Amino acid sequence: MAAAERPITSPRVSRRTVSRARPVARVYGKSIASALSVETGATYNGYGESTEGGNVLNDGPAAAHPVPRTAWYRDRRVLAWAMFDFANTPYVVIVATVGFSTYFKDVVVHGARSGDFLWGLAGSASMIFVALTAPYLGAYADAAAAKRRLLFIYTLVVVLATALLGTVKEGMVVWAMLLYVLANIGFQGGQAFYNAFLPEVARDEDLGAVSGLGSAAGYVGALLSLFAALPFFWNGFEETNLGNVRGMFVAVAVVFAVFSIPTFVLLRDAPRPRTALANSGFVASLRTLKEDLTNLRKNRAPFLFLVSYLLYMDAITTMTAFVGIYARQTLGLSLPQIFSLLIISQITAIPGSVVLGRVADRYGAKPTITWLLMLWIVMLILGVVATGYSMLVFMVLLAGVATGGLFSVSRSMMALLSPKDREGEFFGFYAVAGRISAIIGPVVFGAVSSISGNQRLALGSLLIIMVAGLLVLRRVPMDAAAADRAASGTAP
Repeated sequence: MAAAERPITSPRVSRRTVSRARPVARVYGKSIASALSVETGATYNGYGESTEGGNVLNDGPAAAHPVPRTAWYRDRRVLAWAMFDFANTPYVVIVATVGFSTYFKDVVVHGARSGDFLWGLAGSASMIFVALTAPYLGAYADAAAAKRRLLFIYTLVVVLATALLGTVKEGMVVWAMLLYVLANIGFQGGQAFYNAFLPEVARDEDLGAVSGLGSAAGYVGALLSLFAALPFFWNGFEETNLGNVRGMFVAVAVVFAVFSIPTFVLLRDAPRPRTALANSGFVASLRTLKEDLTNLRKNRAPFLFLVSYLLYMDAITTMTAFVGIYARQTLGLSLPQIFSLLIISQITAIPGSVVLGRVADRYGAKPTITWLLMLWIVMLILGVVATGYSMLVFMVLLAGVATGGLFSVSRSMMALLSPKDREGEFFGFYAVAGRISAIIGPVVFGAVSSISGNQRLALGSLLIIMVAGLLVLRRVPMDAAAADRAASGTAP
C-alpha cells in the first residue's frame, strides 16, 4: 500500500498531529521499525506499523481516511538539507575554484611554475586525510547517530580556516597551503555526512529530485557569490586591490556559517535501535567497517559504481581545481572574464540540477549519468582546443548543465545503491572514491604542467580517465542493486 493510502487508526490522534508525525516515521524507516521490534518483540514496517495489525502511533481500529504524505518540496527537513548546499558553494567558487587558487599562483608564489604543483599538492594532502578517515567516521556516524554532530565539527573547521585565508599575503606559501589544507578537509570531510542525510530526508522515488534541489540551491549560492565578488576582483591582483581580495575570503566564511544554521537547527539523525547504540563505540565501528570493506567487493553494483565514480570524478575534480589557472595562463583571460564564465555556467547549472534529477527519477540514474559523461568528453575536447573567450562561453554553457546534473544524479545513485541504515558508511566509501580521485588527478596535472610547461597536454590526459569511467559505469547492474536495497530495508 502506498504511503498516501495508509489509514489513521485512532480518533484520539488529530489529523494535524499525525500529518506531522508520519513523515518522521517514514524518514527514519527501518531504524524506528527495528527499535520497536527490540522493545516489543513484534514486527514493524518502515512506517511504524505493526505487521500483525494496528499502528504504533495509536492503538485504535483502522480508519478509512488516509493522510497525504508531505510533498518533498514542502518538507522543512528537505529545504534545510538543501540550504547547506547553498551555504557551502561560495567556498567552492571563491576559494577552491578561482579566487584563492589564482591568488595563490599569482600573488603568494609570484607566478612561479612550481605554483601548479604546490596547489595540487595542498589539495591532495587534504584529500588523503579525508580518504583515510571518511569510511571509519561514516560507520561511527551510522552506529552512534552522529552525522549531524560530525558535520558541525567539520563545518567549524572550514569556516575558521577560510576566515584565516584573509591573513595570507605575498610569499606566505607554507601558511597559505596549511590553511587551504585545513579548509578543504573541513569542506570535503563534511560532505560525507551531509550526503548521508539524503536518503533520510527523501523517499527512494524522490532521491533524484531532492538531490537536484540541493545542487540547484548550491548553484544559486555560487551565482550570487560570483556577482558579489566580481567588483572586488575587477582590478585583479593590483597592490591597491589585494586588501579587497583578502576580505572576500573572510566574507565567504561568514556566509558559510550563517546560511548553514537552518541545517543544524532542523536536521536530526534518525533514531537508532538500542542494539545499534550499544555498538556505537570506536572499536565496534572499526569492526563493522572491516566487515563492510570485506563485503564491498562482493556487492558488485556499489563496488563498480564507486570505481566508475572515482575515475570520472578524477577528471572533473582536476579540471575544476585548475580551471582558473588554465584560463588565466594558457588562454590569457582576465579575472573579470573568468568570473563571467563561471557566472554563465551557474545559470545553466541551476535548471540542469533540478531537471536532470527528475529525469533520473523517471528514466534511471545510470542512463542519465551515461549521457552526462558523454557530454563531459565533448567539453574536455573543447577545452583542449580552445583558443579564446568565445569558445569557452559555449563550453561553460554545456559544463553548467553537465556538472549540476552529474553531481546530483551521482549522489542519488549512491543513495539507491546504499543498504538501508548503512547510508553514512557507504557514503563514506563514496567520499573516499571522490577524494582518491582528487588526490591523484591534481598532482598529475600539476606535475605534467610544471615539467612540460604545457597545460593543454595535462588537460588532454583527462579524456582517457573520463572514457574509462564511462566504460566501468556500463557494467553496473542496477536491477540487482535495487533488489538488494529492498531486501536490506525489509529484513527484521
